[in-house]
Amino acid sequence: MKKKWVIVSIVAGVVVLAGVNVFALTRDQSAVSQVKETNTIKVERKTISDSIIASGVVVAANEEVFTIDPTKGTISSIYVSVGQKVSQGSTLFKYKSPELESELSAIQNAEQRANYQQNELKKRLSDVDQKLNAAKAKKVKSQGEQTEAQQQAQQQAQQQAQKEAVEMLNKERQAILAEMKAAEFDRKDTQLRKQNVQKRMGDLSIQSTISGTVTEVNKVASLKDGSSQVVVRIVSSSPFKIEGSVTEYDLVRIAPGQTVNVKAKVYPGREWKGKIEKVNQTPESSPAAAMMGGGAGGGQENITSYPYSVTLDNSADLVVGFHVNIEIETTAKTTLVLPFEAIRKIDGKEYVWVVNGTAQEKREVKTGISNDTYKEIVSGVKEGDQVLASPPEEGIPGLGVNP
Repeated sequence: MKKKWVIVSIVAGVVVLAGVNVFALTRDQSAVSQVKETNTIKVERKTISDSIIASGVVVAANEEVFTIDPTKGTISSIYVSVGQKVSQGSTLFKYKSPELESELSAIQNAEQRANYQQNELKKRLSDVDQKLNAAKAKKVKSQGEQTEAQQQAQQQAQQQAQKEAVEMLNKERQAILAEMKAAEFDRKDTQLRKQNVQKRMGDLSIQSTISGTVTEVNKVASLKDGSSQVVVRIVSSSPFKIEGSVTEYDLVRIAPGQTVNVKAKVYPGREWKGKIEKVNQTPESSPAAAMMGGGAGGGQENITSYPYSVTLDNSADLVVGFHVNIEIETTAKTTLVLPFEAIRKIDGKEYVWVVNGTAQEKREVKTGISNDTYKEIVSGVKEGDQVLASPPEEGIPGLGVNP
């Protein structure tokens, strides 16, 4: 009987050991299955750029605004309409100035009088020249039979008369020349006055100095409260720009020439390329605009903002006033990276779960720069390591843990 119990005990022990082995095998197979079913990713090397995200507004690269100029008179004609394309030099509108028109009329009358006077002087000069030539050519003649003394006296008298006539005609000629010189000065002065008035009248026609699109026309523009209203506004046809501001923390990381990607809120999925044109080192003028965050007692740090501008390679489909986000690429490097989802932040430290066979290991990692998708891994894992793609805080339940 004792022998039988020994045999039963041995058989029971064998059954227990077999059960333990089956459990261990099942557990290992379950772990392998869990690893296979779990999404893992490989630590790899990529080129990523650190970037700054800022907001901005689409503005015209160049804009021309024409307001009423009361010194020019009143607007008589407007030749453009909203939406019209104009070229540089196109006439936009015209003033009318009765004062200038009256002044020009007076000058034109003076010009006609000056021309008449000059023509009259030319005729008088021609008459004097003819008389002068005749007086000089006149020959001395003797009259009848005279003694030699009489003839000599007569010749002397005629010569004296001829001399006096020539002198008188020369004086008259010089006087006419002086009048003509004075008239010429008057004529030139009249011409200059006329040119000046004509230029001022030409300035009554207002031309565009840029090529672009008319965005505003005010046909009833007038002086109001001492200020001039806009008559015509033109936005240049060159690509638009982006204007906005960055904080003092980002100011030290950006500079003219850096590449930017622009995304418009009204066009999801679309991007425009550009470059930083200018970063103003002077804070925004308005204290309310320059200071972001709370003041004393507000519980937040005051942050100063600095204006920036971006030039676009093209601005197709963008409209002035659109709000956009810009991504400024600041640093590019080739380094080990992991997606944000693979990194867990616990108690201020960052961790990943490295999977090796059927075991998992929680490792602290040091990170560096990042973009929208990836984060640089400075230390903690090596290239080729497999990590959980989106780990729970304590890894995968039931999967072995390496010490």
